[in-house]
Amino acid sequence: MSDANLNDPPLGYTGGFGEPTCQACHIDAAVDEPAAVLTAEGLPDSYTPGAVYRLTLSIAASGQVRNGFQAAVRFADGPQEGLQAGMLSPVDPRTQVGADASTGIQYASHSNIGAHPVSTERGTWVVEWTAPSSGDPVVLHVAANSANGDNSPLGDLIHTLERVSRNSAK
Repeated sequence: MSDANLNDPPLGYTGGFGEPTCQACHIDAAVDEPAAVLTAEGLPDSYTPGAVYRLTLSIAASGQVRNGFQAAVRFADGPQEGLQAGMLSPVDPRTQVGADASTGIQYASHSNIGAHPVSTERGTWVVEWTAPSSGDPVVLHVAANSANGDNSPLGDLIHTLERVSRNSAK
């Protein structure tokens, strides 16, 4: 991971809805190589409109010195497909949330503090998601970087995941 992206990664790199992933800059390895594991906890199979959910995102890999992530929650299909679904909020200084001015899509990502592992070879971030008050199923897209810290685009592992949650009121 380059020092330039430690505190302010560019928006729109979740891999969802045709977006690129972190591999756009970290070019050495194939996406989702088994040497790293990306997990997402806290997104239910069925969400309650307006409820707040705490999402925990984590990547682990041997040799990890830095790490980063970007996540977005959008409507999965229907008339609002691809649009922002609910609201993301940072929980602690390890995460930040920014919005694309042209699309209104919110992106949660690591901060400078959050680019440092929380334990040996593991990066973890927590963000709150407030579910939309109504609507179709939503999809969480996450792209994460397990970086070797050599400040080059080589030797880093990029992983992605996608999770769908349906509106429990429908």
